[in-house]
Amino acid sequence: MSPSSTQTPDMAQAPTIHSVFAPITEDMESVDRAIHTHLASEVALINTIGGYIVAGGGKRLRPALLLLVSQALG
Repeated sequence: MSPSSTQTPDMAQAPTIHSVFAPITEDMESVDRAIHTHLASEVALINTIGGYIVAGGGKRLRPALLLLVSQALG
């Protein structure tokens, strides 16, 4: 028996990250603004490193999980 024959229709197509995060898009924009605000510094190197962190998507998973769970629980 091949793995594809044992999959249910729900398992055949996993949700995309975009579809999972769609309900919290506006809230995540607020998170991005807060991250940018807290990473601002008079030290150029700190701003550069902070820019790389934000551009790479870092520092967003925990806030996203918190927002998704809080939305699911009401």
